[in-house]
Amino acid sequence: MPIILAIMLYEMRSVKIKRVYQTLMYLPHFLSWIIIGGIVTKMFGTRGIVNNAIRSMGGATVDFLTNSRNWVVMYVVTGVWQGASWGTIIYLAAISGVNTELYEAAEVDGCGRFKRIWHITLPGIMPTIITMLILQLGRMVGIGFERPYVMMNNNVRDVSEVISTFVYTRGILNQRYPLSTAVDLFGSVINMIFLIAANRITRAMGGEGGLW
Repeated sequence: MPIILAIMLYEMRSVKIKRVYQTLMYLPHFLSWIIIGGIVTKMFGTRGIVNNAIRSMGGATVDFLTNSRNWVVMYVVTGVWQGASWGTIIYLAAISGVNTELYEAAEVDGCGRFKRIWHITLPGIMPTIITMLILQLGRMVGIGFERPYVMMNNNVRDVSEVISTFVYTRGILNQRYPLSTAVDLFGSVINMIFLIAANRITRAMGGEGGLW
């Protein structure tokens, strides 16, 4: 999603519209998960704005936050909405570094916008894409604490429990400090293995953008 948003912003012709979209997209990144969790609850809770609108039209209430399957969808969408803005900034900077003469030459050769994106923009930012992918793999197991803890509830605990919330609820709150230390250390080791493996695979395949 950050790659798509960055390309869309870069291809916009109107500078004013581009600035408005950038401001709206960057805003969620600077909001805490407490605020975002409150917004999601007010919007999609059982008595939230969306369900009130559905009921007013004669529909049945949708369990957005209390049904396990719906909760996973809301969790992913909320994370993309909050986190895509920072990645967009990085990819916009990478796209700005692509040689503009390549675009001019492609336009002279009759390439359309999508062909220029596919053959110039994406290859030009591929090292950045690989680097960001490796970094994401390096923290895949260590999912952050704030988002799942704020959005979780007892009805969806079977799908909302992650390592960080497990360490907090089962280890710290119950004063089982050896357990919490061991689980957290295990997650860190797995993250390091993912990071090293992804970097070595990238180097072995001859790709650019590895971390070392």
